[in-house]
Amino acid sequence: MDEWDEEPVESIRKPKCHLCDFTDALRLHAKNDFLYYSLFRRTKEGVDFDTIKRSEDHAHLMAACACKLIDRLLFSLDGWCIITSPRRRHFEGFNFSEFVSGLISDTKHIPFYQGAVQCVTKDRLNPEFHLLREIPEKKVIVFDDIITTGKTLSATRNLLTDKEQVICIVGIYNN
Repeated sequence: MDEWDEEPVESIRKPKCHLCDFTDALRLHAKNDFLYYSLFRRTKEGVDFDTIKRSEDHAHLMAACACKLIDRLLFSLDGWCIITSPRRRHFEGFNFSEFVSGLISDTKHIPFYQGAVQCVTKDRLNPEFHLLREIPEKKVIVFDDIITTGKTLSATRNLLTDKEQVICIVGIYNN
């Protein structure tokens, strides 16, 4: 028996932890047949995603950055509203995306349709989404807190094909 046969004292791998340092990283991305903007990106140092998603302070920061982006993109907010992509894992307690969307709605004085979209399956690879309420506005901002595969945002976007304009904004790009 030599040292290769012995049990390692501690793991060499670091535990998987996603972080964001909130450095401005505004980018435009293409996903299938639509575009979306991301405000920040995953970083090697910073605050872990779980902490971010429980923090009203981080929600205020993200909403302020999203409002600045909206100001840069849109001359007028007449006829616009905001929705958020649906919850897929955490169904109770503080909803970061809804809180950010509410702040954007209050700041920009546009309607926010909370819970407009619902995921009806637990399948992470092929989620099934439904529009639960009528959205009378023809221009919609979709906010999602963190994007990894883009399935949630893409599925939400696909429910809005009857709209004249849809702008997708993501808080943190996780790739």
